[in-house]
Amino acid sequence: MLSSFWNRLGSKLADRWLSTAAGALLFWGLGLAGAAWQVGFTAFATRASSAFTDRPMALRAALLVGGLALVTGSAVVVARIATPITRVIEGYHWPALVSWPLVSWTAFRVRRAGSRYQDAWEKAEDPARGAAARRRALDRAMRLELWLRDFPVETDSAVSVRLMPTRLGNTLRAAETRPADKYGLDAVVCWPRLWLTMTDSARKELSAARASLDEAVAAWCWALLFVAWTPWQPLALPLGLAGAWAVYRMWAIPRAAAFGALVEAVFDVQREALYSALRWPMPNDPAAERVAGQELTAYLWRGSHRPDLVLTSRTPVQQGPVSCEGQDPEQPNPPTVAAPPAAAD
Repeated sequence: MLSSFWNRLGSKLADRWLSTAAGALLFWGLGLAGAAWQVGFTAFATRASSAFTDRPMALRAALLVGGLALVTGSAVVVARIATPITRVIEGYHWPALVSWPLVSWTAFRVRRAGSRYQDAWEKAEDPARGAAARRRALDRAMRLELWLRDFPVETDSAVSVRLMPTRLGNTLRAAETRPADKYGLDAVVCWPRLWLTMTDSARKELSAARASLDEAVAAWCWALLFVAWTPWQPLALPLGLAGAWAVYRMWAIPRAAAFGALVEAVFDVQREALYSALRWPMPNDPAAERVAGQELTAYLWRGSHRPDLVLTSRTPVQQGPVSCEGQDPEQPNPPTVAAPPAAAD
């Protein structure tokens, strides 16, 4: 019984270690492979084997432990800095000399896509055009609409304020600004309070989505760090840059879109719980709700001394589970003490 327990425990620890240190193993392994390629794999293996076997047993054990510590430590460091690196990739704190041209180019592309979107819809609704032409115009309008959803909506001249210099930053900023556009609720101000009113299943989904985004950013970091092997292997420079670009386009951006969609969905279905927990009257009219959301945001940010403001009585809101794959909705969720993920930056 105990032997089977320890075997299962060891396999679980090994799986967790592999999932955490996979990027570090790949980084150090490819670096050693590049060095071996320079001198020849056979000669490198012979030298390494003789240098290892000629050492005392204690020193060999220390080398193995040191290698594992190096891989594990580097993996932990990269995992810890994934969140601040995400903000850097988004475009925060970039020099204006770099960010402003990119933001201006993005603004031009967004305006051009918006114009083409309107033109496509007009063609799709034009009865004088044939059915095939209208269908093609409708498909084009839908593709443009999907593309535009990854960018914050322009409000007057605020495009230079809302837009970010990178696609990842615009994807997360779009999810962050939609609650304000639809409900008047500022995501940054309301997020900590909304987190406290969520169901456990919603928190788990959001935490898993944020962890998935952090994993993608960590993989991007490892791909970029691979460039450090260039002095020993010249191919490391193009391979590292190409890998970083591939991870960014095919992994990080889709994960950011998934996380942003969940953030928006939480405001869609859980904002009533936020109003109830704060005893703030929630109107039924969508137009009035947007005004109420702006007032609630201002109240949370700086308070209020309005004598005409009357808070409602606290009424519990029935909250069903949002979604959690593989979880029985009839069973209550265990309490969670996980810290809230960062709001969509």
